[in-house]
Amino acid sequence: MAIMDGMNKYDPSLPVSFNCPQCHKDWQLRGGEAEKQTPADFLPAILSFKCPGCQTVLKAKVANGRWMSDAAGRSAVFALGGVDLA
Repeated sequence: MAIMDGMNKYDPSLPVSFNCPQCHKDWQLRGGEAEKQTPADFLPAILSFKCPGCQTVLKAKVANGRWMSDAAGRSAVFALGGVDLA
């Protein structure tokens, strides 16, 4: 399932990256992991998941995300902005 929000298209099969507001580190979740952890009533507008480092439950609006890729354009990641404590 792909989630469209304005110009952002969130594809759960690809990784999600974020900065945890609790432990202040950058993390990345495997494809589909953020969606698996999100309660059904939050989707498709919000993702909710645990930080792999500090285990704090976080939430972020899909609309605040953007696609990023490495310099060679090979590896795509959905970078979430505005991540908050749930």
